[in-house]
Amino acid sequence: MTIALWPGLGGDAAAFCEIGPVLAARGYPATAVDPRYGRRDDWSLAALGSELAGTGADIYAGHSWGGAVAVEAASIRPPRALVLLDGGHIGQPDFVAFGGNPDPELAVQEVRAQHDDFRWPTWEAYLAFVREQTPRWSDELEQAARSGMRVVDGEILPPFDGAELERILRAYHAYDPNLLLPALPHSTAVLLVVAHGDEFDSERERFVERFRQLVPAADVEQVDSGHDVVWGVGPPLGDLIADWLSRRLGE
Repeated sequence: MTIALWPGLGGDAAAFCEIGPVLAARGYPATAVDPRYGRRDDWSLAALGSELAGTGADIYAGHSWGGAVAVEAASIRPPRALVLLDGGHIGQPDFVAFGGNPDPELAVQEVRAQHDDFRWPTWEAYLAFVREQTPRWSDELEQAARSGMRVVDGEILPPFDGAELERILRAYHAYDPNLLLPALPHSTAVLLVVAHGDEFDSERERFVERFRQLVPAADVEQVDSGHDVVWGVGPPLGDLIADWLSRRLGE
């Protein structure tokens, strides 16, 4: 059975460089979708979900906002299984619990202002910044960190500019987990891997409980990591997913 993965915001196919080989070795060949920053006009969830569903994969997976894309894809073409990596269970109004602005438009503008500060004079400065954000580091993660970044006038910049980021965020803000999650077909097995271990644990637990109510048949696994569970957990995350798939799908 094949897996199609949608990365978190800013990530590309290299985002799953550690867990992809683990899944493949366990009998679940995994392909990460390239979001094609700078080369896409339509950032609506319907368009992204259709692209993920169009892979024809048996299993959809997504990290962070990629979880919303994966849920959207499941509503278009139901997969055998759906794996949500600390995403897909919350929507824009829920971000207030994590310090976000309750006004969607102001929230977009605040994130764009932060985005404008994400620029580094050298690769060394950028990589030093990334290493500070993750408890783990490896040659594979360094390659993934470099992948997709732009070099403009000698500066290292994110893979999208501010205008494209606004389009992405506005499209993401249309995602409503309260509407889409209960509509998932009962034939689709669902796993939520949720981060656990920071100052927002009580809020995270509240949204996990809501998720359990919206998708009663789903399974939830908590991992000791920040929001970026892919980098935070690393290869063991691939085994966690493969073990769950084996149990739930019996293959």
